[in-house]
Amino acid sequence: MRLTRLRQPSFFLRSLPKSRYHRNISIFPIMNEGRMDYAPVEPLPPYSTTWGDDIVKDDKVNGRKGQVSWFRTFDSLKQRTAPLIRTNSPFLRTKVWPIVKKAKPTKKQSVAFLLLFCFGILPFILVGRFSDSTSWLDVERPFYEIFAAKVISCGDAFGTPKNSTITGIEGLFVLDLTFGSFPFSQAKLIDVAWDLFIGRGCQLIAWLISYTVFSDALLRVIERHPASYQTFTHIALEGPSLASTWALLKDLFRTRSKRTWTLFAYMLLSIVYVLSMPTVLSAMTGYVNTSIGWVDVEDSNEQIIPAANFKAGWFVYSAGNVTLNSTCSASDQIQQWAVLESERDDYCDCMLPNGTVLPIRTWRLRHPGNISRYYRDGYNFTSCNPHFSNNTKTFENYYDKKTHNCKLFSLPRLILADMLAGNATFNITISGHDYNVDTLNYTKGFCNNNKGYTYLELTGRSRCLPDTANPSYKWGFSTMLSGVVIIVNFIWALTMYTVWQDAQFNSTLVKSGYAMTQLRAAFTLATAARAKTGMEDRELLRAETKSLEKELFGTRKKEQAQVDYDIFRGSASDEELDEDGSGLRKRRDFVNEEVRN
Repeated sequence: MRLTRLRQPSFFLRSLPKSRYHRNISIFPIMNEGRMDYAPVEPLPPYSTTWGDDIVKDDKVNGRKGQVSWFRTFDSLKQRTAPLIRTNSPFLRTKVWPIVKKAKPTKKQSVAFLLLFCFGILPFILVGRFSDSTSWLDVERPFYEIFAAKVISCGDAFGTPKNSTITGIEGLFVLDLTFGSFPFSQAKLIDVAWDLFIGRGCQLIAWLISYTVFSDALLRVIERHPASYQTFTHIALEGPSLASTWALLKDLFRTRSKRTWTLFAYMLLSIVYVLSMPTVLSAMTGYVNTSIGWVDVEDSNEQIIPAANFKAGWFVYSAGNVTLNSTCSASDQIQQWAVLESERDDYCDCMLPNGTVLPIRTWRLRHPGNISRYYRDGYNFTSCNPHFSNNTKTFENYYDKKTHNCKLFSLPRLILADMLAGNATFNITISGHDYNVDTLNYTKGFCNNNKGYTYLELTGRSRCLPDTANPSYKWGFSTMLSGVVIIVNFIWALTMYTVWQDAQFNSTLVKSGYAMTQLRAAFTLATAARAKTGMEDRELLRAETKSLEKELFGTRKKEQAQVDYDIFRGSASDEELDEDGSGLRKRRDFVNEEVRN
């Protein structure tokens, strides 16, 4: 075994523990073609073959933990992102990318951005993307569909039902995105589960985020000027709560700093949002009766008819000079003829007056209007006749599965000429009378009780009403209120992230790694209480509650206690508090006042 000489020990040797490197291996130089190599004086131990595996294993284990691993992962992401940056705009390459390369984000910063992206940015992007609309100028309008007028669908209705369009502020609470068909118990269970797990779960996450942000922001405020005892108590111990809103509201009328006033005003609004989150999330969901379309038919003995009772079909309104009052009795026969005619067009040929033979389907497709060469030659849509002498093609009918001769069927509206020529015809039986199919005036529409209606006749007469025959419930969302909540949540997440970053970069305590907890808040409040009252811990525990609250929280005539920066710097001690006797005088005055009360 030979080891090539390097300017410094090889990675293999440097990576070994010192005990192995110095004790177990002795090497001496060997000149080999002008190079100085090294060879072991004594053979390596048998377990030396596993040293490399041990090193790799240790590297894997150590790579999962610690700050080095975190930087290694971040550098790997930067290397993978670099090719994408090079292909983008010069601004990203020259301005953004150098900042990213120099950045060394901590794990806390990365978690904060991940929370911002998952709970603020991503929902905002998804909802805006899937609710956009394109204007007539081909301009995309995000969130347009969310704030547009709501049309409640009820299945088989014809057109837009009369009472289904909701506009204005009423659209906030209309459940226009619903799912399923549940009995009342299941719909109620889904609604309760949403309120319990989603509503309260989101509030819990928002509370945890708010507590961290508000605690760091409050430390930033304390570094500029003392904070009131009551505000610090409720923010540091309770986080977002009703008591916190009352304390912040009172501080808005006391503080003189514009920066602090703005921060407290924002914290007040943010707490209101966090406290109202379960109610808002519950309001944007719910369950409603399953509705179906009903149609108001003027000539019907019934006032309204379920839209599902109207079936698509053919109805005849006249046969030559005979009026048939839009009857649907021959709908199946006409459908059979329509299928027969369609199959004939697919498989049969016809002949033009000039002797040209071509498929009927081709003739119809090649005769769209005055651009056709057949039209210029004087031919029209019905000039191609399948009744020529050597037409022997056949086709199979879909209904009766019988084989038919193409020659025995005419094109529509030419049946009279075929009858004169002795060709076969297709008859339709209506009320016991036979009518030639090409003498009938019929159209496709919707039939109910043997009476036919066109789509235009039914449009505008529909309305959505509960399904009384099969009562059930749907559960869903109000898209408008959901959009408002997501937009507000996006703004809240961005502003919370901004306030938190301000504390991370500008607060001395936060930058030093200090983090407020409820336990630390309790110690801080005890220290501030001793400084204000001059009492010891045991005296504070035994003091009368109302008098102590007045002393610490203050009154209209008396200032409340304050939490200042000296408490966190540790510069104030009990000896300093009593050095001039002020603490003793405060304690005596407080005890005397308590005795008088």
